[in-house]
Amino acid sequence: MGYNYLPKVLKLAISNNMIEHLELFEYPKIKEVVASNNKLVEFPLFHSRNRPKKLHLDYNLIECFPANCQFLNSVHLLNLAHNQLKTIPSKIQRMVSL
Repeated sequence: MGYNYLPKVLKLAISNNMIEHLELFEYPKIKEVVASNNKLVEFPLFHSRNRPKKLHLDYNLIECFPANCQFLNSVHLLNLAHNQLKTIPSKIQRMVSL
C-alpha cells in the first residue's frame, strides 16, 4: 500500500494516543493538527514548506518551544494547555497571527 494520498491530507486528528514523537514531513499541505492528550515532549516536526494554521497540542508533556519557531508565524490557533512549559519565548510576541 502506497502513501500517495498523504500529500493531500489537510487535517490530522490523532488525539488520545500514546504518541511521543511526531514528524509530519509527508504532509506538505496539512493545515490542522489535533494531537491532544498524547505523550509529546516536543513540538511536531514539519516540512519546511508547510504552514499549519491550527495546532492542538494540549494535554501533552511539552516542556519548551523549539529553538527555531518561525513555522509558528502562520499559526492562528495554538493550544498548549496542560503541558509542562516553564517559559514562553519573547519571540511569540512577534507572531501577529496568534
